[in-house]
Amino acid sequence: MLAHLGQRRAGTRPAPTRRVIFSLLVGGSLGVLAAAPAYAQALPQGEGRDASEAQSQVQAANEDQVVCPAPQGPAVPEPPADANLPAVPPIICEDEMAREAPAIGAETDPELEQPLESVAEFEQRLAGQPAGADPELSQPLPPLEQFDVREVELAQPETAVEAVELRYAVKVEGLAAADALTDVALNNQFDSLSALRNGKGKAANEAMLSARLEEDSKLLQRMLHAEGWYDARVDTRIDRGAATDGQPVAAVLVAAPGNRYVLGAIDVAAGTTVPADLISKNFALKAGDPIVADRIQGAEANIAVVLPQEGYPFAEIGQRDVLLGELDGTPFYIGGQQFEVWQHTQLLIDVVPGCGSGFSLEAPLGVRFLTRSRVFDPGEQAWLDACGTQRGSGAAGQ
Repeated sequence: MLAHLGQRRAGTRPAPTRRVIFSLLVGGSLGVLAAAPAYAQALPQGEGRDASEAQSQVQAANEDQVVCPAPQGPAVPEPPADANLPAVPPIICEDEMAREAPAIGAETDPELEQPLESVAEFEQRLAGQPAGADPELSQPLPPLEQFDVREVELAQPETAVEAVELRYAVKVEGLAAADALTDVALNNQFDSLSALRNGKGKAANEAMLSARLEEDSKLLQRMLHAEGWYDARVDTRIDRGAATDGQPVAAVLVAAPGNRYVLGAIDVAAGTTVPADLISKNFALKAGDPIVADRIQGAEANIAVVLPQEGYPFAEIGQRDVLLGELDGTPFYIGGQQFEVWQHTQLLIDVVPGCGSGFSLEAPLGVRFLTRSRVFDPGEQAWLDACGTQRGSGAAGQ
């Protein structure tokens, strides 16, 4: 900063003191001095004070500021009369700037004398490089043994997230009445095969619990079907606990067995045997027995063993059929496996003009059978259940 104090003439009032302040603006590697004139009000001077006393007061007021010697060279032009420029403290004096700043020229940086690249040359050079090309990408990778792998260290330790475990209990409702009518313990059989029981009362989340619940509902339904309850329905729900977090929850299976199906009639289609009652005497099923899969398979297996022992080594046991009803006095049967699929369906057997796709007794008459089907609605199914309709295996009446 360059400061110049005007001298007071004897016998006159002092004129306002003018300061000229230079601020250092750094742009790139070049330092630029910009002159910013500022005004400072002259110190008040009483009668009998001389110039030396005024100068001492200026020095005392500016003890904390940098004081630079008077500028050399042409005088700085005065600012406009109406200018209101702020007082800016000095940063560095001109001689110190010249002494400390390095000289800039062609002798220190030869690139300063090189001609600037034209826009066309720049665009041509840029077009020859791939977009976003980085010269480092073309360099070969270092060998693996020299590759420095460092573990990333987080500024803050990672917060450990504790896994939330869902605890549950299993409840089976509506199975006691059916269990009392069977030779097997349905509850024990369910416990040994249950996915919920196998989970030991713990699940990662509610989705896992729901999947186990759905699997067990199908298991319980298959168990009831095997014991003759072909209309069995199993509903599921999850009940929240009384605790604040709702745990443990209750995985509930509600069984509605419905009516138990029994054998309406048993017809054995076989050739003559000796003795004549060989098959019926060893067939451990009778009309009115519940349709239990294990009993039916056991009775068939017993016949398959007895016949070879009694001299019929080539005897074969055919497929079980189910009697659905009668058509104009003629029994209508369906295969046992088909019955498992179609038992909730009404089958309409119609006679229409035309020829069938295969050989049939009605073909010479120019007609064919056409089967239409539809699923019973809930009301019809409830009515059929209430009627206690009997269906059977091995030609059972409906």
